[in-house]
Amino acid sequence: MQHLTLTALKRLPKGEYFTRKDTSKKTYIKGDYCRTTKKWSCINLNDHCDELFIKSGQLVFTDYEIVRKPNKKLVRFIPMLSIA
Repeated sequence: MQHLTLTALKRLPKGEYFTRKDTSKKTYIKGDYCRTTKKWSCINLNDHCDELFIKSGQLVFTDYEIVRKPNKKLVRFIPMLSIA
């Protein structure tokens, strides 16, 4: 069972990984706050040229752990499993 936490983007610390939907294939990293647009810069984990500016109140899904294969590049972030 996948356990994702739904939270507002403004509550995540800078550098935190998140997705915009629970079934999304893209994982983003929260970046800096842009004062002119009043939005957060969010960069796609797999494509650094893909940048979004998202409002602070936008709800996003978080609680990811890093999964790596031995001697390989980063595979993908997988939602943490809850054991309960």
